[in-house]
Amino acid sequence: MSLYRNILKQALRSTWQNKYLWIFGLFASILGTGGSYEIVVNGNINNTLLEIKKFIIDAQIFNGNFFTNLARLAITDPFSFFLVMFILVIVATLFLLTLYVSIVSQAALVNNVALIYSNKKHNFQIGLEKGKKKFLPVLSINIILKIVIFLVLIIISLPLTFNNRGEITILQSTYYIISFILLIPVVVILSFISKYAIAYIVIKKNNVSQSIQNAWNLFKKNWLISLEMAFILLLINIIFNFVLLLVILILAIPFLLLFFAFYLLKSLIAIWAVIFVGFISLFFVMSFAAAVLSTFQITSWTYLFIKLINEGGVSKLIRTFSK
Repeated sequence: MSLYRNILKQALRSTWQNKYLWIFGLFASILGTGGSYEIVVNGNINNTLLEIKKFIIDAQIFNGNFFTNLARLAITDPFSFFLVMFILVIVATLFLLTLYVSIVSQAALVNNVALIYSNKKHNFQIGLEKGKKKFLPVLSINIILKIVIFLVLIIISLPLTFNNRGEITILQSTYYIISFILLIPVVVILSFISKYAIAYIVIKKNNVSQSIQNAWNLFKKNWLISLEMAFILLLINIIFNFVLLLVILILAIPFLLLFFAFYLLKSLIAIWAVIFVGFISLFFVMSFAAAVLSTFQITSWTYLFIKLINEGGVSKLIRTFSK
């Protein structure tokens, strides 16, 4: 049986039979489990570069006036100052809490998938405890990945950053195109290394430096298999999102009919009730889809990792052309 077909069947079975994993998958999806290469595949590179330009040039935190105005506010209007600081603390706390839960869920999901593969005892509590223990090393891998990608994007965005006239020269265009072409393999490789490194940390109990080194060696040995697996999961992701869109459109029909009915009846309360219930329903559908898809993708990558380190593998292309 094909390497990928076997892995995907196992991943689908494990995802469906162990629905508690969806909780981990939901929070892990916040980190973007589809892979950092999606920033290239989804065509969001231009928006990302423009955001980086705005961050570098327009971010007031790098402006001395930011702290001057903050100090002046503390003196002239202490209540507003403390209100601003309180809001900042709340936002920072929510961000850190979300980050913590996301990292723990990512590690917990990888750990429990490995236990399922080995037919060992697994449950929500076991995954949660393992995720807590591996929080810092897994966080380190994610931070390193994001920093490197961010630096690469900054390098590419340099022509946009220092171009204040709104005109792109031929030299800038050439630089942009070449940098963009170089970005694709860099980001894809980093995505694979981060996946394997996290698996080495959680399953093989490597430290951060060991996991990165072992992940790089594993990728070098199985780079074609990694690319084929990523391509298959990308196709599944596209099909899944297309089906999800159809489901949302079908579910939206009764809400639209109710909306227009209440609009004709001029019932404002009923209209807002329909809108509220509609958004709540959309939220739950999207959350459910994100949880299932994230769980399936991480499970697939974890199974692939275990297969590669235990048995090795041969890519589909090599098997095809060697016949």
